[in-house]
Amino acid sequence: MKTVPTSQPNPSAPTTDVVDESAVSTNQPRIGLTVPERFLLNLLLPTTGNRKQMTVSASVEQLITFDEGEAIMFGIRHSEDGNLFFNETGHAAVGFEFNADQIALIKHAVELADDENRITREMLSLLAKIDLL
Repeated sequence: MKTVPTSQPNPSAPTTDVVDESAVSTNQPRIGLTVPERFLLNLLLPTTGNRKQMTVSASVEQLITFDEGEAIMFGIRHSEDGNLFFNETGHAAVGFEFNADQIALIKHAVELADDENRITREMLSLLAKIDLL
């Protein structure tokens, strides 16, 4: 997977979340994820577990999966050898709201990856955001 270093958003800058402002707020924790962070989060999600874990994992995956319009906008494509590519510019963070079960699963997945020494430098900005949830 091809990723680029990302930086933490400037708290005084206007948000770059792509969100329907007419939507009713659910008061769930919001996190802004860039294109590389969405791919990395998907890699952290468990692929086996009990029924509840897999239901929650699938709900997170469905939430962060790129729709066709986003795939075009970000130039997401797969090569014949299975590598994933995307435009390295214009990585505006898209806002996501996760419920308590999703947050618990994500944090547990991070703990497991950390315990198994599977954390990479590219994940650090994502992990900093997850720590704030």
